Amino acid sequence: GAFTGARKGGKKGLIEQAHKGTIFLDEIGEMPVQLQARLLRVLEEREVMRVGSDGVIPVDVRVISATNTNLEAAIARGAFREDLYYRLNTLIIHIPPLRSRTDDIAALAEEFIQHYCRKLGAPPKRLTEEAVQALQAYPWPGNVRELKNVMERIVISVDSQVVDARDVSALLYHGSGDEGRARQAGQDRQARQAGTEGKAGTEAGVNTGAGAGAVGEPEPLSDIELRAIDRALKAAGGNRTLAAKMLGISRTTLWRKLRALR
Repeated sequence: GAFTGARKGGKKGLIEQAHKGTIFLDEIGEMPVQLQARLLRVLEEREVMRVGSDGVIPVDVRVISATNTNLEAAIARGAFREDLYYRLNTLIIHIPPLRSRTDDIAALAEEFIQHYCRKLGAPPKRLTEEAVQALQAYPWPGNVRELKNVMERIVISVDSQVVDARDVSALLYHGSGDEGRARQAGQDRQARQAGTEGKAGTEAGVNTGAGAGAVGEPEPLSDIELRAIDRALKAAGGNRTLAAKMLGISRTTLWRKLRALR
């Protein structure tokens, strides 16, 4: 049926827009069962009907779908239609998790970090060899999406154009941005005072690659947090929701920190 303000003749949907081309359906395993039935009908009948219209429109679309869900298990519990599974199951390409293909991490990280430098108007940044090794040692439970998010946070929170292992480890194991690096620096100082030689380790036992150079007096954590928040707000054009996402915290947490720090 139509809705208030609907266009006469309806509006093109994504499948119609992809006519004679390809449509990518990400996380197909999360699609509601009712919507699965509609998709199956489109794939079998090769036609769609616009919302607000009673006309049928033929479509010729190649469908590529992706999921990290075990679809066979989803079928067994009634969460995914078996007929849709076999309709989509023409060619399967299994992509191993990022932790199983560490050789890809350096190239992906470089691509993502330069992408966000351009997007946020930041100077180009370079990952040191030790930083790449720290990335390769991390298990990446969130796969490529997590790597992309970490590179975005590095662009926002790291001042230097050279990103070292300490910067990476601070984000991966100790939370967000400058706050994490402050804790990491404190641990490094303690390690040196205890006579530890060489490189300091993170809480997760991954070698940070950070040297044992001198570290100055610690800066108040509140100042570090406020500076990171200000940079994120500037990069987000004042949008607090986007700034919170960049910092890896909720909007409520960002609001609470701003209220406490200012």
